[in-house]
Amino acid sequence: MEGQPISFAALVIIATSAFLIPIAVRRIRFLRVPVVVGELLVGIAIGKSGFDIVKPEPWLEFLSLLGITYLMFLSGVEIDFALLGKLARRQDGRRVFGLTLLYFALVLALASGAGILLHRAGLIDYPWLIALILTTVSVGVVLPMVKEKQLTATEYGQTLLVTALLLDFATMLLLAVMVTLVSGGDPRQLALIGVLFAAVLLVYAGGKRMRQSALMSELAHATSQIGVRGAFMLIFILAYLAERLGVEVILGAFMAGAVVSVISQSDETSLHLKLDAIGFGFLVPIFFIMVGAQFDIAALLARPESLGFALAILLTAYAAKVLPALIFAGRYGLKDALALGVLVTPGLSLTVAAAEIGYRLDLLTSSTH
Repeated sequence: MEGQPISFAALVIIATSAFLIPIAVRRIRFLRVPVVVGELLVGIAIGKSGFDIVKPEPWLEFLSLLGITYLMFLSGVEIDFALLGKLARRQDGRRVFGLTLLYFALVLALASGAGILLHRAGLIDYPWLIALILTTVSVGVVLPMVKEKQLTATEYGQTLLVTALLLDFATMLLLAVMVTLVSGGDPRQLALIGVLFAAVLLVYAGGKRMRQSALMSELAHATSQIGVRGAFMLIFILAYLAERLGVEVILGAFMAGAVVSVISQSDETSLHLKLDAIGFGFLVPIFFIMVGAQFDIAALLARPESLGFALAILLTAYAAKVLPALIFAGRYGLKDALALGVLVTPGLSLTVAAAEIGYRLDLLTSSTH
């Protein structure tokens, strides 16, 4: 085998950690630490900021990328379109969608205001990029929390997912627009995103017809597992198409999950259980542990001004997400409304992607990046 040989030592450590973390989390009841947080903390402990026994080898980085891509796919699968359809047909349900749209508008307004203030204070050069970064949300954090608390079948859980997805989806599109305008590209290229939506409609139409065939039912089990194979085919096709169109691959993966959700129609189907097992049993823990393993605390502590700026960004991010969440208090109560705002504040892949894009376009300095 050419190139650097693959050592399974790191994978042994990661797999053992992934096995032990849920057990430890369940034992430490007084802390009530979510499994995701445990995976991130263990990643920090075994990575460059800790014992440095797990290094970002190319094949581990690939598995990590596959993990976040698959997690976005599962985010699409978890959307209960039947429940959302029922909400859309009810007057109070439509009010929930209205609150979600209002929440997004308030978050974007507060984030833009914060970006302008930071710009005037001389801390950043391009306020609109910071506004988008503050608006981003990690569905990859929200989804495991919603599943762990068994909220996916509730209106509140679906509101959490829809809110996170709206912020994630809208910021992805706005980031694409901003990059096109700043880099001097042709705004007409943005219309190519419509190709991705057209591909999704074609896949949905074809998948719905195939699902009704007797052959697909025969191949659904044993060694064929045609449903799982088809799901991975959709993930890679739509992720590749999104990449070629200049959009984040996680958008294509999410759309693949949404197609599977609509076609399979039920969260409790054997296909959904198999897909969950592959994700949360293997790929997703690798992603979160590797995120922690690559976090460089020393680089942050080496520049006190960067640490202060990081704290300012952190506080601003929570303020921009938590304060607007009070509009949900009338429906879910103050505690759950604030919980929604806190839960949609963390950012992962899209935040990192936006920062990387901003750095390449000279919109962020190296220390800010």
